[in-house]
Amino acid sequence: MKITSIKNKGFTLIELIVVIAIISILVGIVVFVIDPEGMIDRSNDTKDRTELNQVKTSLELYYNDHDEYPADSGDLEPTYMKQVPSGIDYGVSGDGQDYDAGISIRRSGQVDADSVSKCGTELASGEYMICPD
Repeated sequence: MKITSIKNKGFTLIELIVVIAIISILVGIVVFVIDPEGMIDRSNDTKDRTELNQVKTSLELYYNDHDEYPADSGDLEPTYMKQVPSGIDYGVSGDGQDYDAGISIRRSGQVDADSVSKCGTELASGEYMICPD
């Protein structure tokens, strides 16, 4: 009499489900820690602040040439800026000697609050502001 033993090769359904559950939990933890949406928002906010500071430089160049700030931010094109970034709220005083420009920020912080305190919101509004130094 010959006894044959059959060995099962592979994993059981329960083992596969447990492994998939563990991997899913680890992926969830990693995505939570990385916070990709927050990273994208912070990156866009940095880009917006940088663009607004480039507008400030262009406004100062315009002022040096004309002894007043432009009535409209579109007056900076094409001599002082190739294209004025969208989303900027710009205002100039009646005598052309003062301006405020602001932009909306997705995740504002202390630096943004300080810029609003420094510049005020008489001529323009936004969570991040620039004005003459």
